Amino acid sequence: MAHKSVEKALEKARWQAALFAEIPSRYELSGLIADWPTSKISLFVHRNQPFEFIAHQIPVYAAFADLQVEFEFSDYDSTLNFECVNKNNDIEIIWLDFDQYDKNMAPEVLFQWFCGRLNTLRKNSAGKILVSNWPGLHEQATTFNQLLNEHVTGMTDTFICDQAALQKDLGKNYFDERNMAIAGIGLSNQACLETARRFGLTWIPSVVGPRLKAIIVDLDHTLYSGVIEEDGIEEIKLESHHLALQKRLMELHDSGMMLAICSKNNRDMVYKLFRKRKDFPLTTDKFSAIVASWSSKSEGIQHIVDALGVSADSILFIDDNPAELADVASRFPDIKLLQALEGSSTTCNALRHYPGLHRWHTQKEDRVRTKDVQANRERAWIQKNSQSEEDYLKALEMKLMFYVNPDHLLSRLSQLSNKTNRFNTAFLRLDESEIARRLHHPEHYIIAVELEDYLSDSGVIGALFAHTESNTLIIDEICISCRALGRCIEKTILLESIEKLLSLSLMQKAIIHFNEGPKNSTAKQCLDNTLQLAPGGSKCSAIYVYDNNQPAANRNDHKLIDIIWDARQS
Repeated sequence: MAHKSVEKALEKARWQAALFAEIPSRYELSGLIADWPTSKISLFVHRNQPFEFIAHQIPVYAAFADLQVEFEFSDYDSTLNFECVNKNNDIEIIWLDFDQYDKNMAPEVLFQWFCGRLNTLRKNSAGKILVSNWPGLHEQATTFNQLLNEHVTGMTDTFICDQAALQKDLGKNYFDERNMAIAGIGLSNQACLETARRFGLTWIPSVVGPRLKAIIVDLDHTLYSGVIEEDGIEEIKLESHHLALQKRLMELHDSGMMLAICSKNNRDMVYKLFRKRKDFPLTTDKFSAIVASWSSKSEGIQHIVDALGVSADSILFIDDNPAELADVASRFPDIKLLQALEGSSTTCNALRHYPGLHRWHTQKEDRVRTKDVQANRERAWIQKNSQSEEDYLKALEMKLMFYVNPDHLLSRLSQLSNKTNRFNTAFLRLDESEIARRLHHPEHYIIAVELEDYLSDSGVIGALFAHTESNTLIIDEICISCRALGRCIEKTILLESIEKLLSLSLMQKAIIHFNEGPKNSTAKQCLDNTLQLAPGGSKCSAIYVYDNNQPAANRNDHKLIDIIWDARQS
């Protein structure tokens, strides 16, 4: 198993130069063939212009994201007849030449018609919807795109692929009118390749998989040129591509990505480096963890994984040394890896496209994550020096806010279901469309839990999905974010939520279906310590019961935290 992970890591490193080149080459891409396992996804393209010139290059990019894409294409249909849609499509792509409508419709009229068609597709399809907007610098395109952005923001599992931004990036190289006469599409070869890259590496992976949570970077020959111990702090060089890389890491930090350092260096020298080099955009306060020692990189990454409370499969590790990447891959088979290439802009370009880094919308939880993780060090100190759990909770002035059926938290609820592993009772991996259906179903209930203490506002860290069946409340899934674990809140969230839902549903008994996974022992331990264990069924590893007539163990000792139920829902 380990050697397969190493082979895959080294092969992917070999692909980087072609995948992340400033200007992609069809010839170089054609020589890349993935020999590692991939997950199959189906895409249907609704179009009034050719998409084949783009689709032909998407598979090689998607393979880097461990995806195997299969396309179907509509006829050239400017009417967008979405009445009959295959509900098994994983993704629907809308690919239109909006200039075809421009002569007959004002932007506002086109917007109203197009949104009616888009709403029909959303109603008839269970898949994610990717809409390419109108590339054009004229007023009509700008007006239409602004209206479209506002409309799509309120739709479930529907996202804008920003062709207008791509046109702005490429400038005069975006269009090539010669192609219109030959191929029926006005995009240049470069624009087609760049569009394929964004679909294969950025847009498609971001709707079928979770976002990465952290980036760990090496220092020497990665964030700068040179070696601290050999060249000295003043002599290491910050070249233009290093400067761009650090600025890109800053952008990712500001979007909610946690940053960490893992370097074979003296720790004091590392801190001195960042104090003295005022030309570095990055500063030590931007890093949630810093490991600088002479131990192996894999040992250092283990310390960071423990400190951040995240799993290795949600981390991207960047290092210039292939041997270090191989060592890390052998210990962490699921970690994502990127080789920093000295003297090249490829690394920075990779961070603009790397699968799992793109975020369609930045949420509150993304903005507070780094501060919240950093505050965990102080929480751990308080817990260690508290005489009891009650003293610990009182010292933190902890508050839990509960929301019932919160429409405004749809995206965050889906995040928790899809990204949470250590405290996840079922691994349902609910998407926004399914959660929206549950939110408006009279027999379904959803609770979202927000956490705050005097150190930081953690945002929404918990979710509970339930429905009623045969006079019983069935708890389908309970999720609590990894960064909130260990704060003595798990039992409170569990019992408070169940008691509230039993009251709302007029039920006397709740059943929790638990599916054991490789990482969710924390959830099982909480259920074992809190609820009664019943004989399991064929569809789950275990069944737990909460019965109002037979109270759970220590039922009343969990109310040591300030509990607030959202007034709009209570």
